[in-house]
Amino acid sequence: MLDDWSMLDYVDINDKIPDCSCVYFLFNDVELIYIGQTKNLRGRMKTHNVANKKLKDDNDLFNCVYYLKVNNFDERLSFEKEYILMYEPKYNGDGKFIESNVTITVNDNLWKKFCSMNVLEYGNRMNSDVLEELIRDYIKRKEKEKDES
Repeated sequence: MLDDWSMLDYVDINDKIPDCSCVYFLFNDVELIYIGQTKNLRGRMKTHNVANKKLKDDNDLFNCVYYLKVNNFDERLSFEKEYILMYEPKYNGDGKFIESNVTITVNDNLWKKFCSMNVLEYGNRMNSDVLEELIRDYIKRKEKEKDES
């Protein structure tokens, strides 16, 4: 449990948000309302700011962010899960960490393509950080193809 929030980095939403990988904690004036993790805090806060503006109740607006820098994706997910289960912020009520089994079927050609891309572009790092990078790269390529057509 985080008993001393001063151990974490802090930024007001009106200040320049740093570009870092972290687990972050959004607060309104009086309470912790959301916990998340991201590879890019500045980019993620832009999305939250859009959602923040759509809220009707001013008590639900977040106005500050505490964050814990964590570069490794698996560690960020682990910390995020741990803190959400510990603090139960009201906007993390999506059941994100309910245990479930998910099966993803990938055909042989796609798997071979993934493995060859991994070796060629990402070295021998076979882990979730690589998968996250590959998915983001794939989405960017698809969006670029869509824009060009």
